[in-house]
Amino acid sequence: MADPDAALFAGPLREVLAGPADPDHRGVAAAVRTAVDAAAAYDVVHGLPGGLDGHVDGDGHNLSGGQRQRVRLARALAADPEVLLAAEPTSALDAHTEAAVAAGLRAARVGRTTLVTTTSPLLLAYADPVFLLVGGRVAAAGPHEELLTDPRYAAVVAR
Repeated sequence: MADPDAALFAGPLREVLAGPADPDHRGVAAAVRTAVDAAAAYDVVHGLPGGLDGHVDGDGHNLSGGQRQRVRLARALAADPEVLLAAEPTSALDAHTEAAVAAGLRAARVGRTTLVTTTSPLLLAYADPVFLLVGGRVAAAGPHEELLTDPRYAAVVAR
């Protein structure tokens, strides 16, 4: 699960993303690079002295809110689960970065199941399909562009 409030432990960014179990292993290193790319988190890597070996403070206190969110998403992507649940994975991001994450997330998860809960039109445009929930029940389903004609859906995603 990619939870925007999940804890980040202190340590080298490489271990924060891959876990402490042999983070230098070739397959793990490739998974980390792919995850960093999909989560548009290269600025985190380049902004830390030492890059992937740079130190992340506990709870990511030396990172911005958007950087913490993308590190959490990259960590979930690096695990490469069959099913990924992502709760508002771009809520702390600017529109440009959010669009990059939306495209990266879709590309990284081909052949896997990804469930995203969001009201972000940028993420919803990449989703297939989109479900509008009202009172815990599916009220409408379809592509984002088609659902925009539903006033209930439009009201939820209007920014």
